[in-house]
Amino acid sequence: MKKIVLGALCCALIGGAAWAGDAAGKRGPRPGAVVLELYYNAKTATITRSYNVANVSSIAQGTYCITPTNPVDPNKIYPAGSAEYLNNGWYPYAGYVSWQDTTVATDCAAGDLEVKTIYGGGPQNAISFSLLVFE
Repeated sequence: MKKIVLGALCCALIGGAAWAGDAAGKRGPRPGAVVLELYYNAKTATITRSYNVANVSSIAQGTYCITPTNPVDPNKIYPAGSAEYLNNGWYPYAGYVSWQDTTVATDCAAGDLEVKTIYGGGPQNAISFSLLVFE
């Protein structure tokens, strides 16, 4: 009987920790939830897969602005970018991807997220990338 009670208590604690609540009792996504997901194919200049992405635009060589469908608070996010290996006739190796902290400086419009792509020491639009943004 003790095992059943302890098991139920653990499940209740774990289940309750999955949702964060505020003073008004409203629930929201648990900490660490993905709020934006993007795979961008640079060769075709298209969004291959995405979640909460309205648009991706390149405003300068190696600078991309990602417009979320729903607003994302830049003070509460943890982005993780990754260059994708492509042997697509342009570049046989992966480049470097960096997320620009838009609370410090940005080349993009307010509310957008900014990604920089680099290959061979300079900005380059030929690097496909993925971006996961956690809150």
